[in-house]
Amino acid sequence: MKYNKKIVAGILAASMCAGSIAFAAPAMTRNIGVNYNLKLKVNGQDYTVDDENQRPFKTSDGRAYVSVASLNKMGIATSTYADNTVTIKNVVSGSSDLQSQLNAVIAQNNSLMTTNNNLLTENAKLKAEIETLKGSSSTNTGDAFKGTSRSEKSDLAKDIQRELDTRAYSIFQRSQRFEYAASLSDTKVSLELTPYDTWTDSDISSWNTILDSSSKYDTLEEDYEEFTEELLDELSDILGDYKGYDVQIQIFSDSSANKLVADIEYRASKDKVYLDFDKAVK
Repeated sequence: MKYNKKIVAGILAASMCAGSIAFAAPAMTRNIGVNYNLKLKVNGQDYTVDDENQRPFKTSDGRAYVSVASLNKMGIATSTYADNTVTIKNVVSGSSDLQSQLNAVIAQNNSLMTTNNNLLTENAKLKAEIETLKGSSSTNTGDAFKGTSRSEKSDLAKDIQRELDTRAYSIFQRSQRFEYAASLSDTKVSLELTPYDTWTDSDISSWNTILDSSSKYDTLEEDYEEFTEELLDELSDILGDYKGYDVQIQIFSDSSANKLVADIEYRASKDKVYLDFDKAVK
């Protein structure tokens, strides 16, 4: 029988019409059963070989064979037969498909990187806008009450004195009540806080003991920071549309406002409270 491209890697040598096939070796010949009930998949898809002589088959010894000629039709390789030799060229083994998939992944990755960079840029812009808004809302322009007449400032000060009724709750006193005296400049609200009753010797001793203890001093700072925040909230309600003003709060231990024990300042430009305590004296 004449050999042609319907040979599998040079080992198919006879007609495949019979139920068995003979394999030749240098020293022996043996008969092996052939079964054509074999499915073929190419790149994950079922593939049917139309030519009966090129159908894949399996043998009784558990091996499977595919016709080299059929590889041509499947676009997997090119083959030739001459001088009793089968030559296979351009074996791709799905490499073109893999390259296509790789190119698609690279393109998708580049697209994601571009999107990510765009989002980072947009995020940076939004942060900058937020910081700008923060600055514009809290920065002291230096003229919070500029253009306000002396009589208007006096009326605002009276409103503050009449409406402020905030107590300080601290480790020094459970409930510390004050009388308020207020004044306004172009940039600042100044408050003088005097106790309803001048501090007693016991009060003075208690205050000074707290200042001598670092842990109690820290607690006192926290108490008066909260007290200051409450004052700032009330001032904001009273002063309405006025913004960006500093606030200075001076607390005295006597009703005549001669003995300063706490100097508290709120700076609008920093949106921060600064506290400074002094020991009380008799």
